[in-house]
Amino acid sequence: MCSSRGWRRDGPFDDPSAASQSLARLDSFAGDADSDALAAESFAQVGPGIGFVNGQQAPCIPTILSMPGLGPVLGAEFIALTGGDMGVFGSPDRLAGVSGLAPVPKDSGRISDNMRRPRRYCRPLMQVFYMSAQVAAQHCPVSKAFYERKRAERKTHKQAVIALARRRLNVLWALLRDGRPFESSSPTRAARLG
Repeated sequence: MCSSRGWRRDGPFDDPSAASQSLARLDSFAGDADSDALAAESFAQVGPGIGFVNGQQAPCIPTILSMPGLGPVLGAEFIALTGGDMGVFGSPDRLAGVSGLAPVPKDSGRISDNMRRPRRYCRPLMQVFYMSAQVAAQHCPVSKAFYERKRAERKTHKQAVIALARRRLNVLWALLRDGRPFESSSPTRAARLG
């Protein structure tokens, strides 16, 4: 839960031993081949009720888990922080603003078109997208190419990761809207040229 003062601890992990037991149980599932069972069990362990409606797995979970870099823990955090309903935000730009990935104007007088990082945003949601972008920049070829292109544009590491996180937010929004999983494919030569 996001509040004006940061993260509130009123969830299922008020007891640190419960959190460590749940995370240890998540690690024990790492070798299973059945990813649907792993996802269901992982989401059940991360927090009771997260991602489940009337005992049934929410339809967005396979889509979220198909994104490189968004595993069971970050996926559960994303669902817990957003409620799993993207209709609340209305657009990917609004979700980016809430998560701190959209720049805000820093204009004064005659000076315009200056942008800066927002001061008020949901830091845990920003962390979900930032961490998933860092993982994807190392392991997903499409994300790695985007990250390297931003670095070639003389962006710092942090700027490149935030740009990748924003792009991944837009992709996740489209996937959840269409109800389809992520497919990692390199852009075609015609698309790159045009």
